[in-house]
Amino acid sequence: MLTPVRELAFQIADQLKALGEPVRARVEVVVGGQPGLQQQNALRARPHIVVGTPGRIAELLEGQDVRRCFRHLKMLIFDEADRMLEACFQPALELEKFKIEFRSFWSPEGVCETKNES
Repeated sequence: MLTPVRELAFQIADQLKALGEPVRARVEVVVGGQPGLQQQNALRARPHIVVGTPGRIAELLEGQDVRRCFRHLKMLIFDEADRMLEACFQPALELEKFKIEFRSFWSPEGVCETKNES
């Protein structure tokens, strides 16, 4: 799940952890201002849900090993999508520069589901 700001990422992750506790869902937060190596290791552990900001996710996707962690991505959710599509987020949202091709469509519920083509 991509969020425009760190604080929102932590709030969402807290809620997802509480909701996912009965099924032992692992949730990781990936945002700037936190140790990148620690976040890389957390992603290598293959969490069920990743909540992060576009800039940090894009930065971490530059590494091959982290990119492999997203190979089985089933859904990509943009929280506050209107803000995410503003010009200031465009460089971080250019996922194709990482050779990850997504075909997106909007489901009736308004969630952006993705199909990973790599």
